[in-house]
Amino acid sequence: PISLCVGLNTLLIGYCSSLFKTSFPSFLNEIYIRLFVTAITLLYFFRIIDFTWFMRLFMLSYASQLLIMLLYIIKTDGLNIKIQWDFFRKQNKKEIIRYTLMLALASMASIAIRNIDIMFIGSFLGLDAVAVYTIAFTIGSIIEAPVNALGKIADSKISDAFTRDDMQLVRTVYFKSAKIMSIVGGLLFVGVCVNIHAALSILPAKYHGGEWVVIIIGISSFFNMATGVNTSLIYYSKLYKMGTYLLYIMIATTIILNLVLIPNIGIIGAAIGTGTALLLYNILKFLIILKHFKLQPYGSYTLIVIGLIFLCLLVNYFLPGVSNPYVSIAFRSAVCCMIYGIGVLGFKLLPFNKNILSFLK
Repeated sequence: PISLCVGLNTLLIGYCSSLFKTSFPSFLNEIYIRLFVTAITLLYFFRIIDFTWFMRLFMLSYASQLLIMLLYIIKTDGLNIKIQWDFFRKQNKKEIIRYTLMLALASMASIAIRNIDIMFIGSFLGLDAVAVYTIAFTIGSIIEAPVNALGKIADSKISDAFTRDDMQLVRTVYFKSAKIMSIVGGLLFVGVCVNIHAALSILPAKYHGGEWVVIIIGISSFFNMATGVNTSLIYYSKLYKMGTYLLYIMIATTIILNLVLIPNIGIIGAAIGTGTALLLYNILKFLIILKHFKLQPYGSYTLIVIGLIFLCLLVNYFLPGVSNPYVSIAFRSAVCCMIYGIGVLGFKLLPFNKNILSFLK
């Protein structure tokens, strides 16, 4: 049932993207599901429900998403599943198949990259190390969750802009996404770094060794955020083949680095290997976009964001220790959010008006 719901949800999200209705589906997929699963995980963690009920509610989360998606489509556009064969016959089917296959290969490569390190850790270090690494990796990669949601929203806009040769819209989406995601990613990175010790202390002792994994993966995730929707610019333009080749170069880099580093420095080596490959991937995408589209989205705000990150980490270093991990997380988060928020407002990095996210409409 879970696989069926996930598959149908994916189809409906694609249907909405074709109609340029991406904001609400992205909210359901990136926020609603995560909040739902977080809530039932906490219920299970505090032993309010058993594992059977956890799985039932987990399945319900995707089933409810599917129902909400169907109601949304019916209300806003009406669900039409009739295929217009006359329209389809006029298209270049060979090009469609070629493009689809290339994106499928890119999708599989992207999934593989996220699992190569886990496979090598299991082979070299055993399942206990896999458990520690997986938890640490998940915490570190939380930082880049917003870029996934923004990417789904921006994909249809960028694709349509390339079709109409509207490079001004492409530039606007790229520049604003890089700026917004840099600022949001910086705050999330600070939140993860200042609270990681307290957060891992809640878990069993064997997980406490995952702090550096979180920080290393967090750095690569922040860098991925700061590059904006560069993936969309490559895969929805004539450069999509180059993007797929880049992914396979990154897979090879990940494999080589993991083979060399994991036997020597354990799970930290896996984090360095995967993080380095992701950094290299984003740098190459940036250079490709700069070369072919002459677009470079960074400015003085980048240095300000980096300065605010270092200031928050410095202040956190001198904050008094709190024995209760929950109180510590709340205290440090409040202080760093205040410092970061004042900096963002003081330097006017995000003008809060109706135009700041206009490219998402």
